[in-house]
Amino acid sequence: MLSRSRWLLSLLVVLLLAEGTARVLGGHIAATDERGHPELERKWFVIKQLASDPGTTAAPKVVAFGNSMMDGGFIPSVFAAAPGGAPAYNAGFLNAPLVSLATWSKMVIAKLHPTTAIVMIDPLDTITGSDVSFGQDGGTLAASFDDALQRLQPGPFDRITDRAEKVSALVKYRTSLRQPHELWQAVVGAVHGDPRPQPQRIDEAAPLHDIDWTTALDANGWDSRFKDGALTAEATFPLDFVGKLFRTTTFDSGPVRDVFTAIGKAPRAVLLIPPVATAILDRSGIPATIMAARARELAKLARAADVQVVDLSGADYPPALFHDPVHLNRAGAERLSRDLARALRP
Repeated sequence: MLSRSRWLLSLLVVLLLAEGTARVLGGHIAATDERGHPELERKWFVIKQLASDPGTTAAPKVVAFGNSMMDGGFIPSVFAAAPGGAPAYNAGFLNAPLVSLATWSKMVIAKLHPTTAIVMIDPLDTITGSDVSFGQDGGTLAASFDDALQRLQPGPFDRITDRAEKVSALVKYRTSLRQPHELWQAVVGAVHGDPRPQPQRIDEAAPLHDIDWTTALDANGWDSRFKDGALTAEATFPLDFVGKLFRTTTFDSGPVRDVFTAIGKAPRAVLLIPPVATAILDRSGIPATIMAARARELAKLARAADVQVVDLSGADYPPALFHDPVHLNRAGAERLSRDLARALRP
């Protein structure tokens, strides 16, 4: 009995120390953007409508996940009309980090019960660092994406969590404290007595809350915002900082494996490694050798998880098919949609 009391006392002391530490560090963690994510909200509204009438011919058999590269790069209507295609829905969304795709894909697959779930992951999606608004944790914006997803489908646990956040810093800052980079920045800020960082916004890379998503998205979820423009072969971009992140940070495969587990709930799970303007990225500071090596790592992880691999990273997509080095324009998206249908053809 005494040993049990000591154990409980030790646990209480640890929790009190953790709570006290969280309160100190909380003053050095940027506030969470709690405005939601309007594109996610629009797509979730459509997905619930599709789920309410699953017997229709328009019900998607294929659902695609990913960030803006999938959002603007996959046209379900073109895919469905191509040999090997099927009715599909594009559930990609702007700025989607890998840590959020696992949760989102579980939600969507549970609603739509597709026969095939596709996730687009590019090597660029696997980087981490506060200098970017994409990658595995969305540039330390994981808390904002968690909040946006919870708003879509709140449950009893979420309501309990909301109340707990009002009294516990450990609960309030739990997402940020799980991010090594953000945790370290908070520790450094606390030691130096730095002011609290400015709030980070979920739409730092794009004005999400200023877009009319009812017109930007077609009926099947394709985001038309990247449809125009065409790169020239001589184009360059200031992307050295991204190349540096590849060279100086360690690849954590955990978020990738979590996504594969989530899409594995569908009978057929597919990893799509998309085409990018490789020569332009290489010239702009992101070495093609690093991109190719990371693509091979992604393919290896997918096969280990029994996920089919469609690797288009080495496909010959000329610069004229790109809106920018990583986003396809309409012509490029049409080609990718047909290529993907062909690759999935029985």
